[in-house]
Amino acid sequence: MQSHAMRADSRLTDVCFTDPQFGWAVGDRGAIWHTQDGGNRWRLQKSGTGCGLQSVHFIDRHNGWAVGGYSHPHSHTGSGIILITHDGGQHWQLDSKLLLPALKQARFFDAKHGWAVACPSAMFPTGLFVTDSGGRSWKPVHGEALRGIQAADFFAEHTGVAARQDGTALVLRNGSVGTASPGDFGLRGLARMKLVPPSYGWLVGDGGLVMMTLDGGVSWQTTPADLPQGTAGEFDFAALAVRGTKVWIAGSPGTRVFHTPDAGLNWFEANTGQNLPLRGLHFVDDQYGWAVGELGTILATT
Repeated sequence: MQSHAMRADSRLTDVCFTDPQFGWAVGDRGAIWHTQDGGNRWRLQKSGTGCGLQSVHFIDRHNGWAVGGYSHPHSHTGSGIILITHDGGQHWQLDSKLLLPALKQARFFDAKHGWAVACPSAMFPTGLFVTDSGGRSWKPVHGEALRGIQAADFFAEHTGVAARQDGTALVLRNGSVGTASPGDFGLRGLARMKLVPPSYGWLVGDGGLVMMTLDGGVSWQTTPADLPQGTAGEFDFAALAVRGTKVWIAGSPGTRVFHTPDAGLNWFEANTGQNLPLRGLHFVDDQYGWAVGELGTILATT
């Protein structure tokens, strides 16, 4: 088991709050941090793993999931990790029998139904999975067109959108691939997608990429107004939070968080006072938000 000191500076990749008080942040070396007072104090929870954790999601104060995995550089493969808790992270359960590639993100609609995006592998070329057992078993989403997925999100259990490395977007309906459309993302790395039912969504990535959809992912366009002058191309965006028409984005460098209150009609920027890259953003309401990133960085706004 690694010490607090070794994990205190772990890169943090994702953050999730269920209310203004209770939150979790995950990152490298199996780090899971938890706060019960809105982030004033954070305590390390025992994850039981030393691998990198990429994503954390809680549906209430008790039920949550953290996912990640190991990469095996010599064989160009990876193995996935899913941790499940039913007591707010006092105990995390690891199912060592799951055969999955390294996981990048997981989200749940309720205690049973969720989805995950993985690094594609020879056995699971699409890298998209769904579960109806609370994460204890997973079914791959099949489809030749789904190869090369970099970012995805779901409106509902079987309806979502996936963006590919080649700059195209795919609409998923009833668990199968529907419409494919050019996303005009170029060949830039894609980091995060966030969809808001019934048909609205955002996608961010490298080189200042910020795109939005109003038709469920069938088409994607740049935002009505540009980000503050001369800033977009200087940032590789990796973090995204969306609440209705309110959107926040951040990345590398982590010097600023960009915010639009009106779906991209106007943009504002807030200085963070530091330049370490930011990897995750979460807003529990329109006022309270947190950002996490390199070297254990955790920022908050009220």
